[in-house]
Amino acid sequence: MKESSENTLGPRRIVTIPVVASLCGSLLSGCAPDRVDTVKVFPVFDNAVDRSDQENVEQMEAFKATFGTSGESVQVGFADVLRVMDEDALGADLDYDFNPERLNKLTTLSIDTGVPVAFYVQAGGGAVKYPPVSGSLTEELFGDAQNTMWYADNTPVESYSDGMDGLKNLTLDNKGEVGYYREKNIKQLATLLKGFWEEHPDLFGGVSVSQEVGFAFPDEDHGWTGYEPVIVEAFREKYGVEPPRVEGDNLWQEWIEFRQEIVDKYVQQEVDWVRSAGIPAELIYTQQVLPDWAEGRRITGNTWEAAEVDDGKMGLSIYMYGDWFNKDNLEEAYEMHDGAGWGAMCLSPSDFSNYDMASEMLWDAYNNGAGFIGPYGWFPYGDIEFTQLGNLAMNGTEYEQAVIDFIDDLR
Repeated sequence: MKESSENTLGPRRIVTIPVVASLCGSLLSGCAPDRVDTVKVFPVFDNAVDRSDQENVEQMEAFKATFGTSGESVQVGFADVLRVMDEDALGADLDYDFNPERLNKLTTLSIDTGVPVAFYVQAGGGAVKYPPVSGSLTEELFGDAQNTMWYADNTPVESYSDGMDGLKNLTLDNKGEVGYYREKNIKQLATLLKGFWEEHPDLFGGVSVSQEVGFAFPDEDHGWTGYEPVIVEAFREKYGVEPPRVEGDNLWQEWIEFRQEIVDKYVQQEVDWVRSAGIPAELIYTQQVLPDWAEGRRITGNTWEAAEVDDGKMGLSIYMYGDWFNKDNLEEAYEMHDGAGWGAMCLSPSDFSNYDMASEMLWDAYNNGAGFIGPYGWFPYGDIEFTQLGNLAMNGTEYEQAVIDFIDDLR
């Protein structure tokens, strides 16, 4: 038995009590009222879909050597991204149906190595890969302005060549062509995922729907976004007037709330489409993010309410812990979800070289009921480019060591 000077679970270098989930609330203080019996820790094993099977098996062996295997209180697996509107859609001659090639690569890797896998699904409601793959569904949709977001000055949002904000440019309205392909392809993917779950329930870690759904950020020359003709018409039908175009105009608060309702509905629709295949609700997660709570709600319509859905689990992308997020936010997540089992997706500290920060983040998520923890990210070969958030590869960092110790303590 290891000794501890504190009576609460926490970072290895501060608290070293062996962790058993059932102890929470009986022997230990400062815990969430309840926690999951077995927490899923699935580092993002990025870009597996783009490498050969041989390379993936080699790197998965390195992954297993780093993080180890599952234990009584922890399931260790990996996660990767599927884009049903881009790389993972077939050509125009096949109506851009879902292409299972990259999905099969992930499931084969999981089966061959015995490591569970979770799937982060993108359908253009949040981040869209830009520039899109030549000849892809996304490129085809971009060719029609009716499929993109519009600014307040009645001009379509142009795709940006850099920066993260401009990647959110397909309309969130699901009544037209974009919605047709989203629903069709997500349902096709979900049917295949259900088959994998039924055959390998011990290897299926879960599926999250579109990441970080919201409207694109305003442009100083063109104004706010969300003014697609179909959305303007819907607002007109509800309120009998045109939506306001400048912040502070009459009915501006109603317009903000109207946009939030669109985001809420969008996220719920994707959950419903996945759920319709028969995948259990406890294996379906949302994946919203709010770098700044007030600004996210006001500008992009991205709210916690959108993350909390029927027949699914709330999931939050938690980047930059210690800067954008803190322990209070994780306590709010527990309360919003009404208990344990929510997902801490793409979890990363603001400083990968700070062991204490990283360890505190992991334990704060766990102690506040996170049932899925997705550290971001573990990049085989270190093949990652710098982004606006910096280099997000945990390989060889203090963050990686904190994840290793966290898993060891749970195991």
